[in-house]
Amino acid sequence: MNKLTEFFGLVLAAAFITSAGAQSRKTEVWDFGGVEEKGAVNHISIADIDGIAGIADDGKYTAGEYTFGDLTFKADKNDRAYYDGKKNYGVQGYSTFEFEDGYTSNGMYYCNGKGGEGKRYLLLKNVKAGDLITFYARISNSGDEKIHFASVNANGEKDGKQDEVAPIPAISTRYSYIATQSGSYKVYTEASVGKPVYYRIVRKPGVEVKGSISGLPSGKAALKFVVKETKQEIEANVSGKSYTAGLPAGYTFTAVLTGIKGYGITAETKQLILDAKASGSAKKDLTAAEMKTYVVDGKLEGFAKDFKPVSAITIIMNPPANSLYLPVEVAVSENSGEFTFKGELEPSVAYTAELKGANDYKLSGDLSFEGTAAFTKDLKVELKPFYDVNGKFIGVTKPMPSSITFKNLDDGYEYRGAAANGIYGVKLRDGSYEVICSTDTTSTMNHIVVKGKAVEKDINMTLKDKTVQQIPLKKEIYVGGKKADYATVAEAVRAAAAMSPKSEADRITIHIAPGVYRAQLIIDTPYITLKNDNPAQEVKLTWYYGIGYNYYSADPKGYYDAERAYDKFEKRGVAKWGVATYVQKNAKFFRAEGITFETSFNKYVTDEEIADGVEPDGSLPFVRKLNSDVRAKKATERSAAICTEADQAEFMNCSFIGSQDTL
Repeated sequence: MNKLTEFFGLVLAAAFITSAGAQSRKTEVWDFGGVEEKGAVNHISIADIDGIAGIADDGKYTAGEYTFGDLTFKADKNDRAYYDGKKNYGVQGYSTFEFEDGYTSNGMYYCNGKGGEGKRYLLLKNVKAGDLITFYARISNSGDEKIHFASVNANGEKDGKQDEVAPIPAISTRYSYIATQSGSYKVYTEASVGKPVYYRIVRKPGVEVKGSISGLPSGKAALKFVVKETKQEIEANVSGKSYTAGLPAGYTFTAVLTGIKGYGITAETKQLILDAKASGSAKKDLTAAEMKTYVVDGKLEGFAKDFKPVSAITIIMNPPANSLYLPVEVAVSENSGEFTFKGELEPSVAYTAELKGANDYKLSGDLSFEGTAAFTKDLKVELKPFYDVNGKFIGVTKPMPSSITFKNLDDGYEYRGAAANGIYGVKLRDGSYEVICSTDTTSTMNHIVVKGKAVEKDINMTLKDKTVQQIPLKKEIYVGGKKADYATVAEAVRAAAAMSPKSEADRITIHIAPGVYRAQLIIDTPYITLKNDNPAQEVKLTWYYGIGYNYYSADPKGYYDAERAYDKFEKRGVAKWGVATYVQKNAKFFRAEGITFETSFNKYVTDEEIADGVEPDGSLPFVRKLNSDVRAKKATERSAAICTEADQAEFMNCSFIGSQDTL
């Protein structure tokens, strides 16, 4: 049984306000395996799932919407029900999973296809602001996927008020979010590569916090509570000199008064800490008082004369860490090249100034602001350090690029470099950059990362047009050996695809000389034969991908991409159990003769795997290194030597080597 740290944990405080009234709403659970939660309202039982008319006896759903109380989930054709009941689809290892919060699943709703905002979603109605919504999910296959928790309107469309987005890996994961709005919320994955899996969704009602606001003058007052742990804002309802608010248990809040200029909640009453076990209602009286804020102003000195900000510049006055006070945003103005700032601060708070939006500049010198009366203090700015970045253009270099730009991924600021005679150069500050460089026929997807020193990296140019150009049919082609047409099996497979065989009469036999060929092969062309050219010796087709690890070379769909392998910028998980040789649906009448198909993942670690940046995705603690004992039980995970989806495939005198889910 697996364990995993939750995606977002509750933070427990040292001093609490506990419930002060009877609980009118209870925690509600919708579990797709029929697992019931003690003390909660359980909306889906095993008998309920047995009784769903839209699930056939083989455990497959009919497309449609299924409603249990406030929850509606939209299934598609052939989605599956895994649970301990009469219509169970079958056995799936991760249907039973022990989460770190104590919940152990015993079933799931398995989506047999991509999700999306309009299909394979969960829709929860009658959510109240302050409710804590927790759901347990994963995707069944690796890929670059995201999951949303979004507020929606009456038509089920996102209303833009709240949309929490997080990665969803092929690991069973717990997600927990505070609803800042009352209404309906939708949980869905983006329609890219992953097949979503849902275990359960839980609604824990917020605590109804109420109290008086003494000292409140006349006027239209508004009150909000800022969640310390998440920085979210939850609006309260103010009536006269009283308020009510729904707030989640287990969090710390700061009360903020708006609408009446010059007044705020006193430091003595503005903090609220709710016990994680609090429920029902709680009482918290607040005191409003005139806030004798003081004005600070000054100049921002040190910008170059030709400095033109690409976005609004602001100064953030940050209070001490873990204080009751909130950061204050101070406006910056520009007049004829002179930059000034002015804002209001709370008295006797030790603020530290931080510059935002100035891209190449940072504050220097004394950044502290503390006082009780207005004062003027100028701030100095200085350029951040810049480092030389240069290299050559490689790959497809006809025509040679004549311009190059670098876009900072944090703030969008762009820097134009120099490009001439096959080389480029630029000066960049610390950060990650997208390289923008193209000609009429070529482009690049490379990135540059600067970390406190100069960088030398060649820019790999590739063709924009990825269309396979057809070449003449050649029925016998050779890999390796003395009369090789191609050096690798992967090159030969790509060439065979360009020859486009249409029938048995066009069959292409790829003769392979004995040896080890390390590459992920994806075959999507019919009438292909892979043949050992010397059966007395071994031809081994092998690859190193496995489930539970991320690699630079994996593309958003989870398969090898040579451009990403070169770029070494972002790591992703892999699809199809990291399959070494993948015979896809279109590759009908595939044959293999005398070939050894291997996944090295649970056998040994290769230099290529280390160079590909292999690292755990969080589901396994085992770190793969050269000479690691990857045969050990703690290192074992799924990895396929071959996956065949094509009809009428033949394997003669072949071997298949792996450890778990080899085929």
